[in-house]
Amino acid sequence: MNDSGPAVSADERLIRAAQRQADALRRRQSDAPTGVGSSQRVALSPPVAPPRSAEFPGYEITGEVHRGGQGVVYRGVHRATRREVAIKVLRAGVHASAYERFRFEREAQILAQLRHPNIVTVHDSGVVGEYAYLVMDYIAGQPLDEFVPQRRKSGEDTAAALRLFATVCEAVHAAHLRGVIHRDLKPANIRVDEKGEPHVLDFGLAKLVQGEEAGGSSDAAMTQTGQFVGSLPWAAPEQAAGRPDQIDIRSDVYSLGVILYQTLTGCLPHPATGGIRQVLERIQHAEPPRPRTLCPSVNDELETIALKCLAKERERRYQSAGELARDIRNYLAGEAIEAKRDSIAYVLRKQFRRHRLPVAVAVGFVLVVTAGFLASAFFWQQAAQQRDDARTARDQQARLRALAEGNEHTARDEAAKAQAVTDFLRTLLTSADPALTHGREVTVREVLDRAAAQVNADAPARPDIEAAVRQTVGESYIAVGAYAQAESMLRRAAELSAATYTADDRRTLEARTALARAVFFASRYAEAEALFRDILAALERAAEPDAVWRLKLENNLGFALLEQNKLEEAEALLRRVVQEGRQVLGPDHMDTLTAANSLGVVLRMMRRYAEAEGLQRQALDGQQRALGEEHPSTLKVMHNLALTLREARQYEEAEALHRRALEIKLRVLGEEHPDTLTTLNGLTLVLWSQDRREEAAEITRRLADIQRRVLGRVHQNTLVGENNLANMLKGLGRLDELEALLWQVVETRRGLLGEDHAETIRVVDYLRDTLRIRQKPDELRSFVGDVIERWQQIAQRPDATPAALNRYARLLLTCEPEDLRDPVAALSAAERAVEAAGGVAQLDTLAQALSMNGQLDRAIQTQRQAVAQLPPGESRPRAELEEGLAELLRQSGDLDGALDLMRDVLARRRASWPEGHSEIAVALALHGALLIDAQQFAEAETALRECLEIRQRRLGGDHWLTANTLSLLGAALTGLGHFEEAEPLALRGYQGLRDNPETPETRRREARARLVRLYEAWGRPAQAAEWSDGP
Repeated sequence: MNDSGPAVSADERLIRAAQRQADALRRRQSDAPTGVGSSQRVALSPPVAPPRSAEFPGYEITGEVHRGGQGVVYRGVHRATRREVAIKVLRAGVHASAYERFRFEREAQILAQLRHPNIVTVHDSGVVGEYAYLVMDYIAGQPLDEFVPQRRKSGEDTAAALRLFATVCEAVHAAHLRGVIHRDLKPANIRVDEKGEPHVLDFGLAKLVQGEEAGGSSDAAMTQTGQFVGSLPWAAPEQAAGRPDQIDIRSDVYSLGVILYQTLTGCLPHPATGGIRQVLERIQHAEPPRPRTLCPSVNDELETIALKCLAKERERRYQSAGELARDIRNYLAGEAIEAKRDSIAYVLRKQFRRHRLPVAVAVGFVLVVTAGFLASAFFWQQAAQQRDDARTARDQQARLRALAEGNEHTARDEAAKAQAVTDFLRTLLTSADPALTHGREVTVREVLDRAAAQVNADAPARPDIEAAVRQTVGESYIAVGAYAQAESMLRRAAELSAATYTADDRRTLEARTALARAVFFASRYAEAEALFRDILAALERAAEPDAVWRLKLENNLGFALLEQNKLEEAEALLRRVVQEGRQVLGPDHMDTLTAANSLGVVLRMMRRYAEAEGLQRQALDGQQRALGEEHPSTLKVMHNLALTLREARQYEEAEALHRRALEIKLRVLGEEHPDTLTTLNGLTLVLWSQDRREEAAEITRRLADIQRRVLGRVHQNTLVGENNLANMLKGLGRLDELEALLWQVVETRRGLLGEDHAETIRVVDYLRDTLRIRQKPDELRSFVGDVIERWQQIAQRPDATPAALNRYARLLLTCEPEDLRDPVAALSAAERAVEAAGGVAQLDTLAQALSMNGQLDRAIQTQRQAVAQLPPGESRPRAELEEGLAELLRQSGDLDGALDLMRDVLARRRASWPEGHSEIAVALALHGALLIDAQQFAEAETALRECLEIRQRRLGGDHWLTANTLSLLGAALTGLGHFEEAEPLALRGYQGLRDNPETPETRRREARARLVRLYEAWGRPAQAAEWSDGP
């Protein structure tokens, strides 16, 4: 990089000249390059003759920095750029062992993969004569253990050292994300430059997580079982034990913990005195002194962070260096730390203190046993209670009376079964008695897990009893949010019921209904829909159909349709359910109120907020009166009403409802129950909507961690939580953190869901856009090229789906960098997709491919087919397709046809969206551009001024869409001959597009072309030529 900074661009000079404000634009300076040499402190090696400068082509040696066991580090200068570098030279000939040569080459290989401002960068490597060398950044500065004490003496506080340490952790985390474990982290391998920025050095002992396990030779060359690797005082217990198979990123976290401990106390957690065996024993088995006993100024939170890092068991440490960095920064900001957070209550106390929310987290839960003849019981951690015998007897007697009317023998059999089930469950419930657990609190989940283990290991002899027990345990698993365990129990219960009775027997259908609910809660909505439909069909075949049960099932089916975005079908079904419920059951019946809430959710999704709010308020009022505020059904309605109010921008009441529901759920359900997590997510969204973004992002980050742990990485709520966190990080401008999250999520979803899963596609595209926004062309090219190759392999399969072919074609048409696009291959894939399916999405892509291959007539015809195929009522997709058709007509020169179409689209958007909505602005922008092409400049000006007003209000002045509207408005004014008014708008528009990394390159080129036309029309050919000569 040139230290003098980049040259001023041609268009920058033109803008300065046009605006007569040369002093207003600051000249951008490129970052001064930094460099580092190795600071490893080892015994002196045999002398190494310093090579002549000529021996390192392109470099000039200016001095010696360090001489150690591996060789010599020289200070040098790159002749072409005059950049200072460090040249690390391996000692030559017989003095260099095979191990040292391997380590040297390995370090070059690893550093070449890492690009981070706080990790040393390798620029060059090679062999000259008998010398192997690396050229790296040169860092003029001090090792961390010299820098921090020196700053302390000069009065710098602990917070400054912690900020420095957090930066180190983030650099290590960046290496981990690239599959590199350092294994030798210590203060001497962290050098602080003259600006106070730390740099992580010496990756000679690093381990590559990916790529080595396959062959096994690389790591074996470095370590063998029983062999110690690292620097002793900073080594993790698994390193001290000589267990390379157990060394992972958490080993680096331990080493960082030792560095933090040193930073806080000035001492090592374990003395490095005595024999090596003694030191290794202390690291593996001895607990370190609490930091506050060595330095009283260390507070409880910092001590907790340090000791969490130093846990002997890897599972008890921070699970990544990124988590450690985040906790340090949380501490510095006065926010909740993860290490201290035994429950989410700690976080909420930190976040919600200003709102006076009484967050009393009493862990307990209500276990509902719903099989007709079984008991219903409340489990509380503080005082585990026996089953309510009176209620049990009442339920059993009712079942027995009903059975006695039909068959006395069956009645006796059912009574025996009920008693057997009750005895089985009573034994398990007794196990939760504090008197039998020596006072230890037993959770509901523990009791259920014991029940599941017992029924799996020693199932009742009678299959009908086993089915009843499994259904009871399975439904209880649903109640505590353990959906995978619930499904396993309920699937077997349904199989046993079908084998014992018949497929259409009520008991079988009850078991299958419970199974369908478990599948629904596991986010497999299409499968749940099919199950609900099958049960409804069986219910209709019954001699005396149960209308009440049918309404409940149809309500469940409505939600399954909703989750698949089948909104019109869900609305029609739920309206009928609500109407029938009011007629058959009454308006205040629980099932009627539940259906009203469900219909409200559908209407909210359809943006009909007033009607949705009315239904949900009725449902909430009825359920509060009948069930009380703390009943799970009441809490669900409260949550859904809060979501509706947020969408309707009634933020204060929405937040109050979310907080009330959250307070109750934390107390009754516990912090990890899915319903609690759902409400927590709703609260983050309303906080974000009120521009309380830091607070929202903090809760969302912790929510995502809990969802991954409790629900699993592929649960729909987990995926949504990760997507929300990514959106918030982007909104906060935390692009480093966003990119790190996306790399992690992309790899996880690829492994668990596959490349062609919709959620994988979502984050792949998000990461692609993030790399483009961050202006990382090399990483972007590599990533996009890899994505295209993956999709090419998918598309080449004989059984490639239309959706996969369509995705591949879209990539080839729209990817950046533009030189990776391949319209010809895209056309072939798009045609195959249409042949296989011929759906709307495939036709839309084919039209775009035909256009890019110059076949405009076929493109227009295909786009018309796509519009015609769209079902009635799909207003937004129809408008988007018609906008695409208008653009194709514009390209073909049929401006009248394009304008007629856009006027219709704009009218429908005004009818569908409230005044000033961004969807209206989209149509106004395209309409204005078409009017400019048709030279109807006055009408274009009117449309674009309205568009600009909407975008400035909703997006702000810095958004590239706002800048593009400014450029278009300048073009309209140019057509009207208002050149003095047009020029500043056109210049501001171009500058905004040029400076915003999110801007598509085509938009920048178009804005520049508008400036050329402005100066040509204004009679300023010299300025027009200067703009046309630019890039």
